[in-house]
Amino acid sequence: MKKVLPLVVSLVFSLTIFTLARGQLPKLPAELERQEMTGEQIGQRLSDLEAELTRLRQMLEVTAEKEVREKRVRVKERVRAERQRYMLQSLVQRTVVGGYFELEFKDFDSAKARPDLGFGSFDGTSGFDLHRTILLVASDISDALSFATELEFEHGAQEIELEYAALDYKFFGGLNLRAGVVLLPLGRLNLLHDGPIRDLVTRPLVARRIIPSTYSEAGGGLFGNFSLGKALGQEALQDFHVNYELYLVNGLQGEDGGTLFISKGGGTRDARRGGLILKQDNNDNKALVGRVGFSPFLGLELGVSGYLGKYDQAGKNNLSIFALDAFYKKGPFEFRGEYARANISRDASIRALNLALAPRRQIPGSMEGFYLEVAYHLFPEALRSLAPTLLREATLTLIGRYGYINLDKDGAHSSDFIKRRTTLGLNFRPVEQTAFKFEFNFDSGQRLIEPTQGVAFSVTTYF
Repeated sequence: MKKVLPLVVSLVFSLTIFTLARGQLPKLPAELERQEMTGEQIGQRLSDLEAELTRLRQMLEVTAEKEVREKRVRVKERVRAERQRYMLQSLVQRTVVGGYFELEFKDFDSAKARPDLGFGSFDGTSGFDLHRTILLVASDISDALSFATELEFEHGAQEIELEYAALDYKFFGGLNLRAGVVLLPLGRLNLLHDGPIRDLVTRPLVARRIIPSTYSEAGGGLFGNFSLGKALGQEALQDFHVNYELYLVNGLQGEDGGTLFISKGGGTRDARRGGLILKQDNNDNKALVGRVGFSPFLGLELGVSGYLGKYDQAGKNNLSIFALDAFYKKGPFEFRGEYARANISRDASIRALNLALAPRRQIPGSMEGFYLEVAYHLFPEALRSLAPTLLREATLTLIGRYGYINLDKDGAHSSDFIKRRTTLGLNFRPVEQTAFKFEFNFDSGQRLIEPTQGVAFSVTTYF
């Protein structure tokens, strides 16, 4: 009995401590309190107490394990929240938001109707137009991945279009991947068409009617730039740089459901229907477009570009465009120009559609055009001295441009679809990214193709 009693006391004490932890105090059995139990009874009670102690220990372990699990979950949630907040902050730091806008005033002469060619009347225009507002968002996702998009609002918000949205995967300088809605590398101006970049208000005829800028399409391909000297191991050619872009895209849609969108009166401009129907294609054939630029030294770049694709719904007729472009800068002078020729195949079905239409609305066999532009940058120091802080970065630019297009180059009445334009302009830039432009256009030839004789003024800036 003397040996058993201490053990009983120890078990009762342990049971009491664990039970107190749960807010309960067990009562000792009456027989034990009176110490009138037999050895067999005491042994049974000890077994019961040991079982209760084991149960309490298990309950405590379960409770402790649950608390640990709950704490682990809370820690994971806090870590996840911190990680998301860090990623968002990092993304915001790597994201650029900007764009540009272009407000124009135009006062163009009216043009007479040509019923024999199928031209309707044109009354001319005079007024202000918030021509373009572009919102740009660009972000570096990682060192190798980046994304950029441009949303264009034209004429206030009368027309809204996703002009550009592409993911770039940069492997190295000479070989990179681009996919999305891309600007087509067809001529130089279609790639560098922003209002604040250009010195004149209006775009060249060839860049609107044969190369229908601004022209973007859904697709993807490769781009890059590299030093030819490094590639060939020739130190003498270290400054000779080559850049290129090559994409597979949906392509121009010149005929759909018997309606023609390429014409002698409008060129290829109306064939940019991909932007109107969510960048869809009108046939199962894709177009290949690319440009290679050569820069032997800083200030000179020569480019050659091409386009080849099916333009009709049946996918039987080809449209090919070949273009050359050049840019040269020497001191305050800049020279730029482009040449483009389009060749269009016409099977029996297309010729049948042509016969039912007025000449202006028919698809031609070929088109051709070019422009030459010269700019001279200056700013008299005497004028700058009047307001040195305000005019510290100011520049004046004098511009002259001559443009020519023939939208039925090989046709029997080719001269009916020739347009020439001479443009003289002046712009003032308080800073490089902001310009106030003025120009006067002199038209000759077919006036109803792009009738823009008169004056134009614009205010444009990046932001």
